[in-house]
Amino acid sequence: MRNLQAYRFQSGRNHELFTRTLELYKKLGLIVALIVTVIGGGWVANNYDISKSPKTFARQLIVEGDNALNIGRYVDAQRIFEAELKENPQNKQAAWSLKIAQLGQTLSQPDFKDALIALSTKPK
Repeated sequence: MRNLQAYRFQSGRNHELFTRTLELYKKLGLIVALIVTVIGGGWVANNYDISKSPKTFARQLIVEGDNALNIGRYVDAQRIFEAELKENPQNKQAAWSLKIAQLGQTLSQPDFKDALIALSTKPK
């Protein structure tokens, strides 16, 4: 009888130890799943952002074109923006900047300036 009680006591301890271990593994599994989810989500977000951003070369062309616009080199700016639009026709910034370069080129022509002067003077 004493052996049966000792077995039940020992069996109860083993069951309790097994239950605690199982709970520990469940918690550990949840922690690992959370870490994998966070890392995987970060990886997906990083790849999504990279794929949506314009290429470095395209950005470089835009910067060069903007610099040309800023110093009044409208022909160079127009050539740069046309090259960018040839590579990436959906680039709205290049399309808009091309229009600005064309307008600047038109406004800087001597004939245009003479026409403005003629329009602004009062007839005698």
